[in-house]
Amino acid sequence: MEYRFISEELEVHGKYMVEAFRKAILDKKLVGKSNLLDSLNYRVDDSINQLSVSFLGYGRIHDLKSHNQSLKYGALETPDAKSLLWGIKPKTKRKKDRRWYAKTAYGSLGRVTNRLMYGFSEQERLRIKSQLESEKIQITEL
Repeated sequence: MEYRFISEELEVHGKYMVEAFRKAILDKKLVGKSNLLDSLNYRVDDSINQLSVSFLGYGRIHDLKSHNQSLKYGALETPDAKSLLWGIKPKTKRKKDRRWYAKTAYGSLGRVTNRLMYGFSEQERLRIKSQLESEKIQITEL
């Protein structure tokens, strides 16, 4: 029963993650987002209770590239003497924020953890038990 509950929760979380990824990609207005949106998919492996989310590889490259760009351009240039005397702030180069994967994926871990830890109540146990019994009856009738 516990394995069935975990499988159902992973299925729900997979749907949630795909929708959250879609929203993040649309909010960031990434280039080539239609192919990336079409490639978003999830799969639950019931034998080992594993959730896999898949998408095109270049989507993750966008995410990692934005991290490298922020390291490269986030540092301030060394100001000259005139700007120090007059209190002029040096200009920084700002790049578009393209982070969509890591923030969404790791941000949702607490949600699925709480659902798995606290969601298996007595009512849930009875619901799954009744489902299993009805499936058993349907199998024996065939």
